[in-house]
Amino acid sequence: MKSIFEHLVKQFISWRFRKRSPFLVSFSASCAILLAVLGLGSLTGALSYQDVTFQLAQSDSIASTTLNAISIICAVIMLVSFFLLITQFVLDRMAGSKQKAIVIEGRGLRDDDGVSLADSLSDEFPKTRVPYILDLRQRLDGKLVAPELLIRKIAALKENINQTRSAVTRSDTQIAYGGLTAVPLTFLTGVELDDEGAITVFDWDRTSEQWRPLDDLDDGRRLSEPNLDEFPESDEALLAVSVSYPIDTADLATSFDLPIAHMDLDGRSSSSHWSADKQSAIAIQFLEVAKRLSARGVKHIHLVLAAPNSVVFNFGRRYDKRNLPELTVYQYERGQDVKYPWGVRMPVCSTAAARVESLMQSDVK
Repeated sequence: MKSIFEHLVKQFISWRFRKRSPFLVSFSASCAILLAVLGLGSLTGALSYQDVTFQLAQSDSIASTTLNAISIICAVIMLVSFFLLITQFVLDRMAGSKQKAIVIEGRGLRDDDGVSLADSLSDEFPKTRVPYILDLRQRLDGKLVAPELLIRKIAALKENINQTRSAVTRSDTQIAYGGLTAVPLTFLTGVELDDEGAITVFDWDRTSEQWRPLDDLDDGRRLSEPNLDEFPESDEALLAVSVSYPIDTADLATSFDLPIAHMDLDGRSSSSHWSADKQSAIAIQFLEVAKRLSARGVKHIHLVLAAPNSVVFNFGRRYDKRNLPELTVYQYERGQDVKYPWGVRMPVCSTAAARVESLMQSDVK
């Protein structure tokens, strides 16, 4: 109930303080003044006719002249404002017909299609919306048995977006992203879209059951940063980042025998990520730790990430393809003996194309 109430309050504030056309403001103000003048004129006439208090009849001629002048000015402003409103509307429609919103929606955790992200966008986005459904499901209700087949779809994503953009200029295109997909595939999507300009990121709000933008205020809580001064020398390292849920060290031991660097969000929860500013700040923290690991000689980072979809996507966009170590992001499977059975080697550093890497029981120790 609290989340729904907060959402309604935000919607009201957004409506109340929305940007208004200056022509509409001048038209409305002139209309209000004109109605007030006409009302005052009627009242003055009535008082003059009855010859009552204040003896307004003695100055009736001056008052009438003044009111008539104000009425004419207001009428002229109303006509000019109305003409400009119509002109603005026509120009906006012409410009709007050229603009497009490319809406990328990743589906991968459930077979149910749910609520469309394209249909959930506000009027701030162009009316012409091109939905791009990144279907990463294998019809097994949340289970992925052949993730390597899905990597091709993500690799083709950027090319498909560029083809859509080819008909219009980049300034006439907005991109929105939202998804419910496996962590390695979400991170890979972010890596592939890193240089596509501004992307408005949405996430699924399980409480209100709708897509939400990252529009909360930054609460100032950040990830803890590991002490790497005494980090063991190694070509490979495991980086565990807990944003929504704690990562169990015992679960990590089923799949890895590597030096571990932990990052844990202060106030960690499944609803602590609704601020774009906060996500940007913790993404920079993640990037800086990756740089520090690289400075200590780590050439390959194995990343385990417990975080909402939008955080994973933004971390992927932030990762430096050229200057940071090789990176593999892993999938968590609670019901298996090997809790992190596979991961996706990202197309960064010396890795030309993404590929799936499997951790079989024999590979654990």
